[in-house]
Amino acid sequence: MQKRGNSAILLLAMIICAVCACSCANSAAIVGKWANSDRTILFDGQRFEVRFMNSQKVLGFRGSYALQGKSLTLKYEEYLDSAGKWTGLEGTDFQGYQEKITLKATKTRLDTFIPASGKSYSYIRD
Repeated sequence: MQKRGNSAILLLAMIICAVCACSCANSAAIVGKWANSDRTILFDGQRFEVRFMNSQKVLGFRGSYALQGKSLTLKYEEYLDSAGKWTGLEGTDFQGYQEKITLKATKTRLDTFIPASGKSYSYIRD
């Protein structure tokens, strides 16, 4: 009877470790710099920064992100204006804005889909 209880505890511990390992692997998979012809995205720890190549007014955004499986939530906190100054989003349309993204990441490619807009973007690890 004792052996059966130990086996159940060991099995539960293995399942918990596997779930944690998969979550960490997904998070680690997007860390780094990604680029396409329109923008560059940098994921570092739990922070992100997006820089736009073809914009005159807003040159970028940065903030925090949360990744759960293939679902990424970006919380916008600051924008980069045309003068190159990072400014908080208080009082703008983006104050408190969060964007939900579905993603697929490999070692060299990041594919994203934004359900709210129906837009897809692909990036190559830079």
